Amino acid sequence: MTIITFIYKHINCSARYYGKYVGYVSDDYEEGLDREMATIIYDILKDKLSLQDISELIIGVLSVQRDGYDYFSEEECKVFDLLYCKWSNEEPEIYIDGCKMK
Repeated sequence: MTIITFIYKHINCSARYYGKYVGYVSDDYEEGLDREMATIIYDILKDKLSLQDISELIIGVLSVQRDGYDYFSEEECKVFDLLYCKWSNEEPEIYIDGCKMK
């Protein structure tokens, strides 16, 4: 299990958002962890950020914890703009602006 906290934004906008990802991330990526995260969250954010292409999604990784066991409490979804939790084979739990997505 990997825990990643990050900042994300549209390349042409100054607004920045905070995200947290809890789940599996391969360590076999070529372009960097920020681009790997972009592939994971792009579909979730493309409408919200008016993204036309994945290259417009800019991510700054703040921290990475591999094999972590401290995940989050229910309250943390109210702090992050995006909280994405992918527990093993279950459907992901995704919170945007504190609201659970279906």
